[in-house]
Amino acid sequence: MIIGSDVGGTFTDTVFISKGEIKVSKVPTTPQNFAEGVLRGINKVSKEYTRVIHGMTVGTNAVLQKRGAKVTLITNKGFKDILEIGRQNRPSLYDFSVDRPPPLVPRDRRIEVSGRINHKGEIIEELTEERIELPQETESVAVCLLHSYANPVHEQKIKSMVNIPVCISSDILPEFREYERMSTTVINAYLMPVIDKYLSNLEKRISSTLMVIESSGGVMTAHSAREKPVNTVLSGPAGGVIASHFLGNVLSVKNLITLDMGGTSTDISVIKGEPIITTEGSIEKYPLRIPMIDIHTIGAGGGSIAWLDEGGALRVGPQSAEADPGPACYGKGGITSTVTDANLILGRLGTQLGDEMVLSVKLAEESMKELCKKTGFDVLELASGIIKVANANMCQGIRVVSVERGHDPRDFVLLAFGGAGPLHACELAKELSIPKVLIPVYPGVFSALGMVVADIKHEFVLTKKMRPEEDTHNVFEELEKKAVAVLRKEGVSEDDMVLQQFIDTRYTGQSYELRIPAENAVQKFHDAHQKMYGYADSSSPVEFVNFRVVGIGKQEKIQLKLIEKTNGELKAKETRDVFFDDFVKTSVYRREILKYKDTIKGPAIIEEMESTVLVPPGWRLTVDSYGNLLLEVE
Repeated sequence: MIIGSDVGGTFTDTVFISKGEIKVSKVPTTPQNFAEGVLRGINKVSKEYTRVIHGMTVGTNAVLQKRGAKVTLITNKGFKDILEIGRQNRPSLYDFSVDRPPPLVPRDRRIEVSGRINHKGEIIEELTEERIELPQETESVAVCLLHSYANPVHEQKIKSMVNIPVCISSDILPEFREYERMSTTVINAYLMPVIDKYLSNLEKRISSTLMVIESSGGVMTAHSAREKPVNTVLSGPAGGVIASHFLGNVLSVKNLITLDMGGTSTDISVIKGEPIITTEGSIEKYPLRIPMIDIHTIGAGGGSIAWLDEGGALRVGPQSAEADPGPACYGKGGITSTVTDANLILGRLGTQLGDEMVLSVKLAEESMKELCKKTGFDVLELASGIIKVANANMCQGIRVVSVERGHDPRDFVLLAFGGAGPLHACELAKELSIPKVLIPVYPGVFSALGMVVADIKHEFVLTKKMRPEEDTHNVFEELEKKAVAVLRKEGVSEDDMVLQQFIDTRYTGQSYELRIPAENAVQKFHDAHQKMYGYADSSSPVEFVNFRVVGIGKQEKIQLKLIEKTNGELKAKETRDVFFDDFVKTSVYRREILKYKDTIKGPAIIEEMESTVLVPPGWRLTVDSYGNLLLEVE
């Protein structure tokens, strides 16, 4: 009896699975206290359960809203300004007005200490401090010393002098590049008290084990999340990619573009056999070198607000009405026009949303009046324009993760989910020449389903520069021992452990690396370099920089139930006028009545409790044996 709970910007989704039976819930997110929405969702699906796996946005919001802890940074003498100096990269090359965000630790809370260790781990100057005086009101401490990845002894000594929450970079990110290591460690310290308070409160109010999804798509215990909250920062979108990968394996579909369109944003990723993992992320322009699924997020969701720019052009997002007050049609005080309001006016959405929300067409139309006056459009033209602009934004987002990274969208299936994804999927696929669209079972809570099927996962890394001909066995052996120890601590048996080896590889002299599976790494590096950058040079010397071991604790997977085969009788619950280029009489079906091998020709709408599927004219929908919907152009 497992529960997956995914907190989004607008809705909190919950999935309960027991003996193959699935129950789902979608309730409004409670921004003032996320735990309230989580508990409401859990109570709606079951009073009894053995484990809760939680995807949260608490850490993300704390960084975005600058509501983290007051951190003190401890580093080597002469290096306290690394956090401010950063790299020479300009976020916008020709924009002289662009400013970097202020450091999360102001200069007066950065402490310098003696001691120095070189890149080989040799102590060239001893650490002489016997005690550390922290500034008043310090709530947590980040320690980042030069080359601590090679020898952590000085960081460990400083940690023993501090009696409040403290994290050291040799634990958080034992890699070279001190700026990224320092930034990641500071973010971890910034979040420690926030996540600890949130998870402690949640643990007291649920009656089972609490686990947390991490940014790489694995699961970790609540205790691990308290120690390394930085690994939860981008955890929410990971659940959808893990669910997509699980479903792709069930259906033997290896190439997927995932589109998770919720109320606030759209998360897009590519799966080519496996989810793509990167360590070059950021949040609010702060570098974040943790393993994470490569997900591109854009500000286009159901709650994205329509507005006019200085030139009078219609824009949509990234500002969002979020859960409170939400789109105007929610009737909760919102007055701005959103994508959801536009879909409702065009007849694409019904008036029932989720478990407990009735939508108002009248309020949606009233929200459009001001923009109609400014643009000269009528309500229908404006609503249609909002959808077209939102679709253009999402098309560009899909191109970023596909075309711009060497993937041809025509070789993929578009897997669309989230509350709003299935409404827009066919129009996006047509624009990008993607041949098929797949709408999974329970699309509106699909990310929460991904949390239930995720494995326990931890990654361990060691910086050590080596040539390919050198023996790497001892390096990997040391990392594997750490991985096994942590997995045992989290209750994983030896039979359920899987250890994967990766090497960050580059041509000698390069300042960037590619993450490559360890077996036959050199040839795989040349192939990956060719695909990523358009060239490779097999005659150039290659070097290994970082060694990684991913420890996976396999969890029991759910079995999707086969559904009943159709008898050829399929009745629409109603017909209504839906706007495409003009209003068209459109059949509306309840998804729960669809059976295996049912076929529906567009235009049609498929409604279910947590999502709506739009089948445009010229498209055909087929139901597979599990109840997933496959859409293709006729």
